[in-house]
Amino acid sequence: MHRRTSLAVALLAAASAAGAEYRTTNFVVEAPTAKAARQFAEEAEARRKELAEQWLGKELPPFAEPCRICITITDRAGGHTDVSYDGGQVVRRVVEVEGTADGVRDNVLPHELTHVVFAEHFCRPAPRWADEGGAILAEDAAEQKRHQKTLQKILDAPGRAVPLARLFALKDYPPDVMAFYAEGASVSRFLVEAGGRKEFLAFVDDGMAGDWDKAVKDHYGWKNVDELEGKWLAWQRGARPADKAEAAAVP
Repeated sequence: MHRRTSLAVALLAAASAAGAEYRTTNFVVEAPTAKAARQFAEEAEARRKELAEQWLGKELPPFAEPCRICITITDRAGGHTDVSYDGGQVVRRVVEVEGTADGVRDNVLPHELTHVVFAEHFCRPAPRWADEGGAILAEDAAEQKRHQKTLQKILDAPGRAVPLARLFALKDYPPDVMAFYAEGASVSRFLVEAGGRKEFLAFVDDGMAGDWDKAVKDHYGWKNVDELEGKWLAWQRGARPADKAEAAAVP
């Protein structure tokens, strides 16, 4: 989850209780043990590089101020990312993650670091659906399958799915968070498969200007968001987009 409200006070309090801290070029990681802090810091550096290359086609430059990551090992999985902007630039990044060691490594950490990469790219808050949908694409196969099953239940329940025109306009998380996450993940995957990750980011960037219909037409060739929704639903039921060239693979 990408939370834009400040987490500074809570995270600084958590930092004082952390067992150890390890610093790398781009991260300061706080974890229960020195070994865990080092391992997760190295994992964060590797994931930052991998995600930037996947989405942007290149590595990010070093952060002027390291991103702080607070890690709690628990049986509950979750995370928050807090990014501050000033003058069209990212000036502060704080990530809080919890879960089992494997869960943090395979799902929560890459999810939250995708938010960080998106923040560096857009230099302003990305739309909720795209920010969370893109982040879910960084999770492992088991989590992808879980979101897919959730979405199928949502689509089978009359009136529960959120029309894409409304989904794209959301500024905050809706009451039905499960539907929001599942739809965001599926729509993001559909668009990435239709045109690739860089095209997805360009589409989102243009859509943020306020005309999602125009962005759909410019980047995918479909008439408007309603036509996109029809294509997505057909794809979700087993079809694949035929209006673009060869679909891009999603790792």
